[in-house]
Amino acid sequence: MAQPALAAPTVAGVAAVAAAGVQPTARLRPTASAAPTALEASVPVAVVTADSLNGRAYPGTQYAVLFALRRNDVLYIAGAAAGADNAWLPIYAVDKGYGWVAQRYVRLEQRAATGADYAVWLQYVHGLGGAGLPLAPTPAKVANTATALPAVRLTATAVPRATATAVLRATATEVPTVLVAPAPGGAALPLNALIISAARDIEQFWKAQMLARGSKYRTPRVSQYQSGAKSACGPLSEWNAYYCGADRSIGIHRGLAEWIYNEIGEFGVVQVLAHEWGHHIQSTINLTTGLRMFKELQADCLAGVYARDAQARGILSADDLAAAWLLALNAGDSLDTPWFDDSAHGNSVQRLFHFNQGFLLGADACYAMF
Repeated sequence: MAQPALAAPTVAGVAAVAAAGVQPTARLRPTASAAPTALEASVPVAVVTADSLNGRAYPGTQYAVLFALRRNDVLYIAGAAAGADNAWLPIYAVDKGYGWVAQRYVRLEQRAATGADYAVWLQYVHGLGGAGLPLAPTPAKVANTATALPAVRLTATAVPRATATAVLRATATEVPTVLVAPAPGGAALPLNALIISAARDIEQFWKAQMLARGSKYRTPRVSQYQSGAKSACGPLSEWNAYYCGADRSIGIHRGLAEWIYNEIGEFGVVQVLAHEWGHHIQSTINLTTGLRMFKELQADCLAGVYARDAQARGILSADDLAAAWLLALNAGDSLDTPWFDDSAHGNSVQRLFHFNQGFLLGADACYAMF
């Protein structure tokens, strides 16, 4: 891009941010958001007709039993039938989780998209982003080498496939300690300037949103870090970006930031920061989710909310939006990652879907979905 998507600060501004964290220069007027409306007219459910029924890990009796069901239990259909003769349904059972059940032992119904049925469907079925559940276990995960792009992870470790033999995982609780600093000789690096101005803009947006909700908001510290850094939340991994709630810190590995900046685009870097700010908002207003994957997808959704506002203010170009989409498409889990995996973040379809939910529908859709 010939011009940065966000205005670059002065060299003095770089030093100020490094010393004191990101501080907004002006308060944005909060954008009013309409109450969400039902996304579907009805919710598909399956009612157990047998005295007992097993929910299995995959479609088939050869797979492990995850939980037991009883007659008249209501199950929420989470995708298309599969298995031999399409005899198995992917479902979500309240207080039990996801699994597969044999169709012959359930009765299919359509429930009105209101009340508790709709709330469960919205969070646990719609929240899957249309990608469905895994059809079969995979003995070993094999890196996809068909693309030259690295496996960028927003809150798990991201390692370019060209330089690593395995994708290492990290948690979203690690925090950087090396702050953004000016380049040698005092000249501000374009990437540093972008990170600082983006952080200021995201901060302004979410501070205004939280004040409009009547929520107490505290400014996070934003930084970059190099290899070998440590923090209050533990050792730091390379090619990573994350949020630490212990001291409200957001950070990105310098190598990851440079790669995204050069290969995907400026707004790709902004998108990483906006995702991590989504975790800060989750902490600020105590948003809780049933699965680790949903926590990450909700942060993607909240990143989309910021992008929506940036577009409305004329600072998000079509190229910027394309960079955000490209990053989301390259930030997903492999398709064989189980939805119940403690390290699952959502595959590429799910991550792009949830970014677009926030971008198209606004913050209320993100709050309601999880």
